[in-house]
Amino acid sequence: MYAPSPVREPNHRETPHELEAETITAFVQAFADAAWRLQQGHFDGCEVMASHCHLIDQFWTLNVNQRADEYGGDLPHRLRFGIRVLEAIRARCGDDFVIGIRITGDDFTKGGLNNDTMRQIAGQLDALGLLADRHPRAHVAIAGRGDAADALLARARELGLADRVSLLGLRADVPGLLMAADIFVLPSRSEGLPLALLEAMFAGCAIVATDVGEVRSVLADGEAGVVVPPENPVALAGALDRLLSNPTEARRLAAHARRRAQAEYDVSRMAARYAALYRVVLDRCSPANARSLDHSTTRG
Repeated sequence: MYAPSPVREPNHRETPHELEAETITAFVQAFADAAWRLQQGHFDGCEVMASHCHLIDQFWTLNVNQRADEYGGDLPHRLRFGIRVLEAIRARCGDDFVIGIRITGDDFTKGGLNNDTMRQIAGQLDALGLLADRHPRAHVAIAGRGDAADALLARARELGLADRVSLLGLRADVPGLLMAADIFVLPSRSEGLPLALLEAMFAGCAIVATDVGEVRSVLADGEAGVVVPPENPVALAGALDRLLSNPTEARRLAAHARRRAQAEYDVSRMAARYAALYRVVLDRCSPANARSLDHSTTRG
């Protein structure tokens, strides 16, 4: 018997084995394979059980899930296993296969999944299908080079999206790429003040970025772009759907971003601010100030 954590199961009074990362991947694939067998039997769809303490909702509840890895902790991480299952089924069975998920409104256990938490989960699961189904022409282009390229392509193939993802490599025409894009996305886990964000603002892009480093400040607390929590793909998908579904709002945010970039982050303005700072420092170090400081020190 397996579970997210080795918490004793009250009905059978057994302590399950904790699922390891490799086993989780195997279980995800097993869900997809089972759905595929139903499809081969000419079923139009399937319903995935995520209620009454089945495996998926065991990951959701803190009563059973006490993990400290990417599948435990806050709600977005506890949702990750179930999301992987749904994505794997969709990738294996295609867009025409109907996928339902059964959840409960409240598991009526102390410290378990209450009505408020289940409403959050329902909303986040609903957001998962937004982009692929509602925006079939959406295409992701990633400029740059890094060690994650192979993993990104493998993930795109796993989700059945390989034809909608392009890795562009190193490019010398980034301003042109930004001006051709509908939305610039910065899904970083950590940043300082990202130059890529400023470039997108100067290019007049609508922006969705994660709330790390100085991003919120640069985007004027969301007035010049949509700010979402880091490492939360559901929130990211919801923000992208919002802008793709509302071009007027996207254009308004893009125009605000460009005006803010020109007003606050233009090179000439930055140079003027540095010059002002140097003047303040030099004034404090002038001979007159130095004599005043020496006199004050002597009297003290």
